[in-house]
Amino acid sequence: MRRRSYRFLSALKKTAQDQNVKLVLPDLRKRFVELANPSQSTDGLVTTATFQPVRARKNEDRLVHERWNIGGRNWRLLAVMDGHGGGGITSNYAAQILPGRIRAALENLSLDEVTKQPSPVPDLLHDTIVAFDNSLFHDIEDQFSHSSSSSLTTEEILANSTYLIQRALNGCTLTLALIDEEAKSLWVAALGDSTVALSCVEPDGKRTGVQLLEHHVASNPNEYSKVMQAHPDELVFDQDYVWGTLAMTRAIGDFPYKLPLQWSEKLFFHSSTPSSRRYIASIRHYNKTPPYVLSEPSIRHISLKDFTKDQKPLLVLFSDGIDLLVDGIFTYYPVTRRNDTPSSVVGALLGESADPRTEQVLGHPVEIGWEEAEGNKALEVLGNLFAGTNSYRWLRVLNAETENVNRFYVDDTSIIVFDMRTLIE
Repeated sequence: MRRRSYRFLSALKKTAQDQNVKLVLPDLRKRFVELANPSQSTDGLVTTATFQPVRARKNEDRLVHERWNIGGRNWRLLAVMDGHGGGGITSNYAAQILPGRIRAALENLSLDEVTKQPSPVPDLLHDTIVAFDNSLFHDIEDQFSHSSSSSLTTEEILANSTYLIQRALNGCTLTLALIDEEAKSLWVAALGDSTVALSCVEPDGKRTGVQLLEHHVASNPNEYSKVMQAHPDELVFDQDYVWGTLAMTRAIGDFPYKLPLQWSEKLFFHSSTPSSRRYIASIRHYNKTPPYVLSEPSIRHISLKDFTKDQKPLLVLFSDGIDLLVDGIFTYYPVTRRNDTPSSVVGALLGESADPRTEQVLGHPVEIGWEEAEGNKALEVLGNLFAGTNSYRWLRVLNAETENVNRFYVDDTSIIVFDMRTLIE
């Protein structure tokens, strides 16, 4: 089946190199749509897409959109969880459980509490996220506590706790937006290196985008400084990675970076693959005064009452696969870092016409409103980021399994777009 697919794409590639590119492009885009899992909310205001063309690389990104009526008020939750460590175990669990815990916390507030100033929502989000992360470890403690009174050996307890252990061992980012539609209030929160951005139309008529929260990575001077203040006499970062292995300084899960070494010895050091042996050696070498990775989210409030209808605000959340596309790490050509921010590029792609500057940044022409996207703005943006109207690039993306993975890498790439114009008076 893979050989047939390769022959089909090879034939399309030859056609694309001739003069019939426009005949090929719709077929390539239709294939992309099949792979990108597009979705749209019932009211049409939220669109999503998530893409990973290589079957051997299981997509670990998870997307969440929920709308609740609590005490007569409509709330909306959007979230991106970008998993790492294997299989999307942590991101999948976070996507399934965390939204319900946020909703339950909101339901515990009275109407007076919801509307009072300062708002309790920032503390509610902070406490719920931190408690959720702590529960990943507490669930393991409870399992061991209950099992210790039985006749099970330590090896048997570990075997029975495999899922709980993997959930805490692996990790994920978290980027979320919570909207109180009646109050026209937006709160955004983040852990790690996924992005939440706001796209608006500027006075000159052009649309752009601005990142709302900083990334929690070592290349962010603020994050670097905070970590080094907590561990002043230690070598924490190696080539902008915590212990040379983890890209982010805050995350859900990743408990080997949060717990004393003896817990990692007890729970996580039972694999013997070459990569795990290197990982274990890194933990033993660096782990002296944990935690090195935190679960304290950055949180920000934005009043939607401050916007005008002419600004046409759109909220965008996306995983760092989009950063790799914009930064030039996703290699159609030798890696060249660019100065344009992913948020500004994504924001521009949400405009009503193609921006020449954006096309120059991406290295290929784009098409706003391409037919195969069927009005799904998230899908349209993702397609324009990958290849736009360049059929040869589409062939490379869709044929990624046959590419040399050392030269051509497609990260899990996911995006949510929320049209907030109906909330603007």
